[in-house]
Amino acid sequence: MTEANQWKASELVSLAGLFTGIVGTLVGAFLGVQVGAQGKDAAEKQTVLADKRATKAEARADNAEQKFMRAFMALPADQQQKFSK
Repeated sequence: MTEANQWKASELVSLAGLFTGIVGTLVGAFLGVQVGAQGKDAAEKQTVLADKRATKAEARADNAEQKFMRAFMALPADQQQKFSK
């Protein structure tokens, strides 16, 4: 500062740059954390949904295999041998 508490233009620019740098960093960090948390939540929801779908698909496959085995066992022995080869 110069005499009589007057600011030079270069001092004002430096102060403004410092202020915007600090505020920009804090806002960027806050928004980055918020976006990251949203992305994590969305990924976790997708994981849960995929797990539920996989469980349902596995149950359907087991059910289909059981139906096949019941139908196979209902065949006469000579026809079962044709499929066993």
